[in-house]
Amino acid sequence: GSSLGLRTLLGQGYSFGFVNRDIPFVHQFSAGFQHELPWRLLIDASYSASRSRSLQSGKGINEISRQQLALGNDLLTQVPNPMAGRLPGSAFNGATVPRQQLLRPFPQFAGITQDRHTIGKSDYDSFQLRVEKRMSHGLHMLLSYTLSKSIEAVGYLNAQDDFGQLARVLTSVDTPHRAIISGAWALPFFKDGRGPARQILGGWQLTGIVSIQSGIPIGAPGGVFATGVNPRLPDEVRSRSRWFNTCTLALNGARQNCSSTSEPVVFTVQPPFTLRTLSTRFPNIRDLRPLGVDFSMFKQFALTERVNLQFRAESFNMTNTPWFPGPNLTAGGAAFGTVNPAQANDPRNVQLALRLQF
Repeated sequence: GSSLGLRTLLGQGYSFGFVNRDIPFVHQFSAGFQHELPWRLLIDASYSASRSRSLQSGKGINEISRQQLALGNDLLTQVPNPMAGRLPGSAFNGATVPRQQLLRPFPQFAGITQDRHTIGKSDYDSFQLRVEKRMSHGLHMLLSYTLSKSIEAVGYLNAQDDFGQLARVLTSVDTPHRAIISGAWALPFFKDGRGPARQILGGWQLTGIVSIQSGIPIGAPGGVFATGVNPRLPDEVRSRSRWFNTCTLALNGARQNCSSTSEPVVFTVQPPFTLRTLSTRFPNIRDLRPLGVDFSMFKQFALTERVNLQFRAESFNMTNTPWFPGPNLTAGGAAFGTVNPAQANDPRNVQLALRLQF
């Protein structure tokens, strides 16, 4: 078949992969120490970090410039179209087009995105603590705690930003505090008994995992400027109906989503043809990740010398504690700042199993 060459996708928008992209890589490093304490306790403390480079990023390259944005509403003025009749089937084939279309670097196309440009990066730093109670008297315990921070620069606030002017924000999975307590206990009861009591009541083992962690950072709304007032609400005031201070000043001067007439304004609506300055994620507002508990109990029955039957009862999210998604981020809307009570994690899951070993 024939090739359209430079006429390919005329009148349309498209994206293309950066041809000179590099392979992403990561440097990982850590340093720590271990020390054994009495009572079969082991403590392990370390600093662990990573530096990821050549991460993929995308950017629009067919946008009007910062200087041209100053034209304001004149960018929407219909002007004679020099491409009239030459781009059939497209939005740019009529007698007129908006002025902003002719000011694009490539006016014969809509949006063009250069994708997979490998200039992004992310940094991770953490302090990790592990305290282990080694097995004794049928009991084993493990505490793992991580204090960490992860930051990335893989996207732009505006298409008009210079290449490489990536916005540095917290990653979507940043959890400053995370603790996991796990353990196993071989119950000592009836282990020295005889007959049915030992066969049925003895030899049971319990295991459990308790997870405690910070929430992940929530996104920041688009289409608004920050006034400098901290949008974080005190814990005793914050609720699913209002997760952060949503008080916004509209372009006409009206106050929106304010809890009172005296509440300080946190956001002002961003006028058309201006650039975003607010980060894409709040640095100090997170969703809520309640405590999670998994529990299991099991016992092995000796049927013969070579055949064993194991019974297991397991419960995941035993307390049936829900996690909710982040709040609504549509500034000015009636639901702005509210959390939809739709469970984001799995509900309680109980399973029973028999396993025959021979």
